[in-house]
Amino acid sequence: MSVPHHRPRLPLAAVVVAVVVWGVAPLFVRAAQADSATVILWRVLLALPLAVAVAYLTGGGMSLAVMRGAVVTGVCFAVSIITGFSSFRETSIANATLIPALQPALILVLAGRMFGEQRTRAEVLWAIVAFAGVSAVVLGASGQEASLAGDLLAVANLLVFTLYFLLAKRARTTNVHSWSFLAAVFTVTVFVVTPWAVAVNGRFETLHGMDWLYVLAIVVGPGLIGHGFMTWAHHYVDVTVTSMLTLANPVVSIVGAWLVFSEALGPAQIVGTVTVLAALGMIVRHQRGVRALAAEAALTGDLLDEGPRGTSPATLGSPADSLPAMRFDEQFVSIPRLALAGAERFPGLEAVVDGDQRITYPQLADAVIRSTRAAIAAGIEPGDRAAVWAPNSAAWIVAALGVLGAGGVLVTLNTRFKGGEAAYVLRKSGAKVCFTVNGFLDTDYPAMLRAALAESGEDLPDLARIVVLDGAAAGDDLGWDEYLGAGAAVTEAAARDRIDAIRGDDLADIMFTSGTTGRPKGAMSTHAQNLRVYEVWSEVVGLREGDRYLIVNPFFHGFGYKAGWFASIMRGATIVPMPVFDVPAVLEKVQAERITVLPGPPTLLSGILEYPDRDRYDLSSLRLTVTGAAVVPVELIRRLRGEGIFETIITGYGLTETTGTVSMCRYD
Repeated sequence: MSVPHHRPRLPLAAVVVAVVVWGVAPLFVRAAQADSATVILWRVLLALPLAVAVAYLTGGGMSLAVMRGAVVTGVCFAVSIITGFSSFRETSIANATLIPALQPALILVLAGRMFGEQRTRAEVLWAIVAFAGVSAVVLGASGQEASLAGDLLAVANLLVFTLYFLLAKRARTTNVHSWSFLAAVFTVTVFVVTPWAVAVNGRFETLHGMDWLYVLAIVVGPGLIGHGFMTWAHHYVDVTVTSMLTLANPVVSIVGAWLVFSEALGPAQIVGTVTVLAALGMIVRHQRGVRALAAEAALTGDLLDEGPRGTSPATLGSPADSLPAMRFDEQFVSIPRLALAGAERFPGLEAVVDGDQRITYPQLADAVIRSTRAAIAAGIEPGDRAAVWAPNSAAWIVAALGVLGAGGVLVTLNTRFKGGEAAYVLRKSGAKVCFTVNGFLDTDYPAMLRAALAESGEDLPDLARIVVLDGAAAGDDLGWDEYLGAGAAVTEAAARDRIDAIRGDDLADIMFTSGTTGRPKGAMSTHAQNLRVYEVWSEVVGLREGDRYLIVNPFFHGFGYKAGWFASIMRGATIVPMPVFDVPAVLEKVQAERITVLPGPPTLLSGILEYPDRDRYDLSSLRLTVTGAAVVPVELIRRLRGEGIFETIITGYGLTETTGTVSMCRYD
């Protein structure tokens, strides 16, 4: 399936609409006769039921997990409304809008650290020009009364709204439903604003006359449309870009104040307005931060249904944008180069979440370089074999990518192997290094291997080093940190040169069959084969950027390795590894991490269906499951569809000898 990559105009259009309606908000606040506290109170009370209704109508809903994730954001939003609306009454509209216009400067500093976003010099220059235009607009105002108290409220609004803006962006990087998140934010806001408004007025005040229309306009325009569209667009547009576009807010507000309240608008303000609009136009033209699902960018209905499932993302300014037809095996050539490219393709997304470890895509790229340096220092040359005999973990992925980066060949070993079985695969493959663990399932894997060798009297002549990823290392074995530290002897440039030297037809991995017709046999796959097959696989199943993929399938199997973490780094999904299958632990992880993708064999899905306390967990985030690796009972599919746990259920068939995939259903 070929997905078109074109400029996604819809997310930018949504941002522009949000900016315009936000700019109109001060006019309605100024027009209302009620005091600020009453206007703010009814603005949030009326917005909440409408936001909840939109959330349910668009396929979202309300859940405790989303509510917990929205608490801090909701408090910031409430304080922003209180300080912002109050500043519109206490100082001039010019000052109340100019001071918060400093927000892009704060976000330019913070977004790089939080999301890895980087702006070009041209974009920063145009942002400065736009701010100069804003200054001309507001400073050119005359005859407007300002106050220190009102200006301080505007400063407070600047700080808390910036925090709200960044928190909303961070929430949308987890692929949370935009309207569900907004409804949760509004719920928290009600609980903050209501007691404040009652305390300020001494009682619960109501609106009268035309004030109902003014407040309703605020609710529908800046409230639902403004925040709804902006929250949705946060998933696709860099927060630095959206914040720059908010520089148009003062222009809209002050021009509106001139039209409605006869606030002076002189030549300087006219020139400033033109300057702002021209500069923002150039920012849109130059921006490189939009990433969108191609079909979402084409269908206006996506603003209300979160978009079609399974389409592929395109990032403006990325290789996919300049070479839209280029296949992954042509574009990236090798698996480690794909992993390194994630730093630019998905700068604001988490790559791996493993316990307390939360690794972003830029951090994963750094880890790959460090692991490659360590592999080279350990003596791994192009074509050398290195085995991983360990449970699912972040270290497994980093170790494997380091081996591949050094030009080595990855060999995977079943964690249920006894020492003799592991020795057979290590000997057959000629593995030079073995990464393993001490303590998984109460087993000392290195000791078990050595005991088997001592009992058989055989040796592993090619095995030069054992690296213990987790647990204590004994004798000559290296601990994981010690192994990585030894890589300091190899330069980063040498590691990158080794990665760049890998060709698509170089061998990437050897995965051994189960041995049902004899002893296990090694099936070999190249980098290009893996890239091409799982580019298609991930498109067919509908894996997409921002998904959160709980991988219970073992990494030593193609289901956990190739259709698991490898496919995830292709699409910008977050990898959440689990070392063993335990139903309560899986359900807890789904709820806590808002998992969207949970593939597995029929036994995994049956275990979830049969678990008696399943209803205690919030599984509303689940969207996709892929099942196979065993006979899939028809009744299981019927039950899964009937229970409605997953939106999409896909079955497939694969073989180790065919890089893990033979045939499967499509998500659509």
